[in-house]
Amino acid sequence: MVLFQSLTGKSLHSLNMVYLNDLGWLIDQSLKEIRVKIKILNEEEENKQFQLEPTGLLVPATTDH
Repeated sequence: MVLFQSLTGKSLHSLNMVYLNDLGWLIDQSLKEIRVKIKILNEEEENKQFQLEPTGLLVPATTDH
């Protein structure tokens, strides 16, 4: 209901505390998911910066342009 109201351009001033709490919870969950995705992407980027040589030694990854 809240999402529909906001998408149709109606004011959200008439919402009661139950709807506002639900909206707050939804926002918090979305932020948690975003933080997890950012962390995963950062870890993947860090792993790409080094590659494992056949000898087992880590060396900086090279990029081909």
